Amino acid sequence: MLKKPYFIIPSSDPKQLYVALRQIDEMLGILFENINQTTKDIRHIIIPSFGSDELVIIRDGTIGITVPEEMDGYVLTDVLSSVYSPSITGNINVQIRLEREGVDTDIGDLIVILEDGYYGTKTVKKVVYKGDIIFSDVNLAGTGTLGLFTVLTFEE
Repeated sequence: MLKKPYFIIPSSDPKQLYVALRQIDEMLGILFENINQTTKDIRHIIIPSFGSDELVIIRDGTIGITVPEEMDGYVLTDVLSSVYSPSITGNINVQIRLEREGVDTDIGDLIVILEDGYYGTKTVKKVVYKGDIIFSDVNLAGTGTLGLFTVLTFEE
């Protein structure tokens, strides 16, 4: 059973009362400051590059997501790419590409989905801005791979 915090406040001496109330105020301030520091806005966005019945082929992504105004300044932190049906032979390499004002830039290292594997992940750190377009490119497709979906995780 959790015990509720309690405070004994000496009320006979105004100085002691003041000190006790200041200590409580300080403790509550630290508590609320810690709560505010741990609450982040986290968003997950999916790029469906190939449907579950489509053969994954080598190509630059044609379906991208545009960063909306409310996510201006967010940080792309994690990328997870997964397939519906894994490669029979060979790995699948996925590259995340950002287009900003007409200039393409690869973000981070390749995401490698191993032969017979269903997903691969990468940690990245890239600030994105309103209007940026993000694509999922396939640099190596393996054999017989079906469906490719990429989840982008953003933090405020």
